[in-house]
Amino acid sequence: MRIVLHRAVPDDDALRRQWNDLVLQMEQPEVFYTYEWSLAVFRAYGGQLLPLLFLAYEEDLLVGLVALATNRSQETVFLAGTTADYCDFIGHPQLRKELVNSVLAMLEELGSPKLQLANLPAHSATLPALKAITQVSGYQSFVRPAYFCARVTLDTSEQKTLMKQVLSRKQMFRRHIKGMGKIGTVEVRHLRSRELLVAALPAFMTAHTARFLSTGRIGNLASAERRDFLEKLAELLAPQGWIMMSSLMVGEQPVAWNYGFQFGGSWFWYQPTFDNGFQKYYPGLCLLTKLIEQACDSPSINRVDLGLGAEGYKERVTNDGRQTVHVTMTTSNLAWWKERLRYRTSAAVRSIPHLENGIRSSLAHTASLRQQLRDEGLRGLRNSLFSSSEIVFLQWEQAELKNLASGSNLVRPLDLKLLATTAMQYSDHADTAAYLLRAAKRLELKRSQGFALVNPEGVPLHLCWVADSQDFDVAGLERGVHLLPADSVPIFDCWTPRAIRRRGHCREALSILSAQLDNAGKLPWTFAAVSNPGALDAAEQAGFVRTFSLTRKRFFFLSKMVESEFSRAPRPLAKVSSAA
Repeated sequence: MRIVLHRAVPDDDALRRQWNDLVLQMEQPEVFYTYEWSLAVFRAYGGQLLPLLFLAYEEDLLVGLVALATNRSQETVFLAGTTADYCDFIGHPQLRKELVNSVLAMLEELGSPKLQLANLPAHSATLPALKAITQVSGYQSFVRPAYFCARVTLDTSEQKTLMKQVLSRKQMFRRHIKGMGKIGTVEVRHLRSRELLVAALPAFMTAHTARFLSTGRIGNLASAERRDFLEKLAELLAPQGWIMMSSLMVGEQPVAWNYGFQFGGSWFWYQPTFDNGFQKYYPGLCLLTKLIEQACDSPSINRVDLGLGAEGYKERVTNDGRQTVHVTMTTSNLAWWKERLRYRTSAAVRSIPHLENGIRSSLAHTASLRQQLRDEGLRGLRNSLFSSSEIVFLQWEQAELKNLASGSNLVRPLDLKLLATTAMQYSDHADTAAYLLRAAKRLELKRSQGFALVNPEGVPLHLCWVADSQDFDVAGLERGVHLLPADSVPIFDCWTPRAIRRRGHCREALSILSAQLDNAGKLPWTFAAVSNPGALDAAEQAGFVRTFSLTRKRFFFLSKMVESEFSRAPRPLAKVSSAA
């Protein structure tokens, strides 16, 4: 067996045909093993992964291959490891051991000290080959369980008939379909062409990101690389007929999606989501149920694979499953023992939920301190223990020029979809993610109203909030503020993405929003830390005047609050009638 190493995935049609022929020789062919999948990963993530494509030949015939890569931690991983639900060495099972031995021998020569092979099917012929090679190579292996992937097996007509009967008796499914039917006709539509898929992706990606935000998480589609990968994958798989975007429609409105595949007799539930506005109808589960019903009627489909993840809803419809494992191969005894110890410790911690939550909280706090050290140095860490933080409160005046807007930007009420757009545009920094999750929680609680300054394309430029009452917390003071007049409306937690700061967006948003509040008979206030002179300048340029300040002085865990008034009083405000 002759091994040829490529440091890229060649754009080669002959290789594509030979590669995909080998995929069909696998124990269970998967779309994740195809040439198109690896090419899409290479094109989307080429800046993060250095491919190591090993092609095995007998004379001029391609008989095996594996697409690996070196990541930023200098570990060798499956090229598709972060995108594919299953990864493997590709080729006929009878040649798998020789393929594994040849590739591992070359990796040793290349000086690769550690392999992290994720999402390897437990039944694959590759697993015993990897275990056996530890006896004749410099590598030691550690295999641990990874994911149990739920499936619906439909190998026989009897199984298909039985599954349809089971689904037909699910009253919850019928009730939710009937409820949505009162709004519009309920049907499933499938998109296969490249043009239709690319056109449908933006709405799907926004809904997916919004759904994750509503659960307190940043979804993977907030990443530009991940969105680029799905677009490239759709373009490459569509000509082969292997990709299908399925949508549950209520009238002409899509309320649930599945970015999925049909390949090798499998219908794959890969990346689903649903519209949060229809959550009470369980539209995602309704879509999955309808797809399984359609699979039962299709002679070419013998399983519906629900992939990675142990979501509870999958248990309601599945009758089978598939285990995957994570394999660590290392030439270092110390690294091998560390890997074993880390896994055993993690398993023990997960068995005690309170302990796991405490450790996660501690790790999050440590990460925050590290980020503060990177951003502000030792001074920022010192200030978190010994500090004197002053917050200035400003009252808006009826300036002659109330609205300082550019004319093209607008202030719109913030909703989950607009927040998702923000996440997809600016989710490249830790403070951005923290703000977005905080904002999503506020939207859920409905105790305050969010607003966004958006450009003509609908992209948010600045976000801020208006409190419903005087009782709200001020970041940095860690307490409520009750010193504002009874008719005041605080504008707080203003935020501009790092990439577009110092362009006047905060001033513009404050100006437009304050004028709107004033016209509604409300008295706008805002506040900013003295340590943030840019925010203070923006507020004053928008027509606000400094009125008083609160200073919090901290010494380790002790603190006290000091109130100060500014000598310059704001100009008298004109009375506004309740009808204004």
